[in-house]
Amino acid sequence: MSLQFKKNESLIGIGEYYHTFTLKLSTRDKLKAILKIKSSTDFYTSKEVFENSSETLNHYFGPKVMWNYENENSFVRAYFQPSGKKGYAPTYRRISISKTKNELKFEDIDE
Repeated sequence: MSLQFKKNESLIGIGEYYHTFTLKLSTRDKLKAILKIKSSTDFYTSKEVFENSSETLNHYFGPKVMWNYENENSFVRAYFQPSGKKGYAPTYRRISISKTKNELKFEDIDE
């Protein structure tokens, strides 16, 4: 596996945290990651399914949810876990594999 950091940054605000990094992938690793996403039993070819279902999630209580989908620019695996406590941010993580570049972008978003 050949990985190289291209970008790494964190942003913190009142009640918010955002961390992202971008990795350069080999062509082989990119294809393996895309295959893993596309072969998921819950793979969608539209971001609409993800956006519609993510709006109805309870941010404090409920099940962990994972989405695998394709959009115009990338293949995506997104993960959501409620915080378990009122007033605390849920865990939301997203991994995107670019369709045009050999790059993987990871995002950890707490709002």
